Amino acid sequence: MSMSVGNDGPKNQWGRKWLLRGARFSLLVGLLAGGKQAWDDFSDYQEDVRRTVTSQLGYECAARLADDILTPNQNDFGNINVRKFGCATDDFYVSMKEIRDVRSGAMRFVPFKKAFYPISVLIASILGVVATLLLAAVAVVSLKALHWAWGR
Repeated sequence: MSMSVGNDGPKNQWGRKWLLRGARFSLLVGLLAGGKQAWDDFSDYQEDVRRTVTSQLGYECAARLADDILTPNQNDFGNINVRKFGCATDDFYVSMKEIRDVRSGAMRFVPFKKAFYPISVLIASILGVVATLLLAAVAVVSLKALHWAWGR
């Protein structure tokens, strides 16, 4: 009596084995994609904080200047470039209304972005997993088709 392995024998198990490896690898890729997204979100947040602080320093510096110094330096639109007063390193335009708001405490300086967006991290992770699974499946199917076409 011969021991026949059949169609699902060890020779034909390599596709399933590589798909399982691809599935495990896709989890790692998903983790890395989520981590990269979290890092990018936090980097964007830090840049937003830097811009907010720079803006706040420029406005507060301009608010400390007297109106008789600021008013003659208004351009055609009523804005003042406070760079010439040493309040900014780049061109920074403020209006007299904004100066009054800073002086009265009505202008708030709060970063627009958040440090972490859980939804974007989750989406990046899921996309990483799905893309890797699809690539693994395409690779295995392509190799099986090539093996079939080439002949056994």
